[in-house]
Amino acid sequence: MDAIITIDVERLYPGAEKGTYQFLSLLHNSGIKGTFFITGDVISNCPEIVNQIVKAGHEIASHGFSHPGHPDNFQLPYLMDLDLDEAREEIRRSKQVFRQYGYNARGFRAPGFRIKKEFLNIVGQYFEYDSSIVNSFFPGDKYKRLPRVPSKIGNVLEIPVSNLNLCRIPLGTPYFLTPGPVWLIKLLKWLGTTNPIILYFHCFDLVGLNNQALPHSRFKKKWYFEKCGPENIYFFESLFSFLLERGIRFRTCQEISEDLKEA
Repeated sequence: MDAIITIDVERLYPGAEKGTYQFLSLLHNSGIKGTFFITGDVISNCPEIVNQIVKAGHEIASHGFSHPGHPDNFQLPYLMDLDLDEAREEIRRSKQVFRQYGYNARGFRAPGFRIKKEFLNIVGQYFEYDSSIVNSFFPGDKYKRLPRVPSKIGNVLEIPVSNLNLCRIPLGTPYFLTPGPVWLIKLLKWLGTTNPIILYFHCFDLVGLNNQALPHSRFKKKWYFEKCGPENIYFFESLFSFLLERGIRFRTCQEISEDLKEA
């Protein structure tokens, strides 16, 4: 079985840069290569972070040009709120900024996983794969009928975030920092998930936000932000050890994309 560690790097809150470096250290200590989805404004404002990610042998991919929610761009709409032409320009711009700095981003993930299905063909015009889909059983989930495993949708390969079998809880830190690594590991044993396992984390998971993310009503996951902090290093160490002990092979999204292209 394969697993992909994906980490979203965005400049939403102070300390996100520090959290990225901590993730790089964690992955290095575990011998794991992952995929970092990075916003264009991180490349423009923090190019050294991107250099260090690439230098460590990880894949870099696009997380859009900018991420709504930062105090400086709080009023920005999410991708799914744009019309077709606006969405095309945002996606094109996110590809272009990587090129300006000498990088070829092959994948895309919409900020907040908020994308319309009809925009996926636009993503396919600029990128080889997309990873914006989280198929769950949550009320109002617009992706319930989309694939749970890497599949072609229109002209783009979709690499969706995994979820637990039966209950379909996404395998991301917003849902598991509170119960902790023991419960996540138990649920993985009891319920299982898809192959490959695509997990997603955020650069600020390891940074104490001190309620910096909470003043705006747009942030509804207060319970999640309050759990972010350096104490979560144990969470990730335990999870990585569990997966490694079971012979899980760690890949990047790009490697999975290339495998499926050759199949």
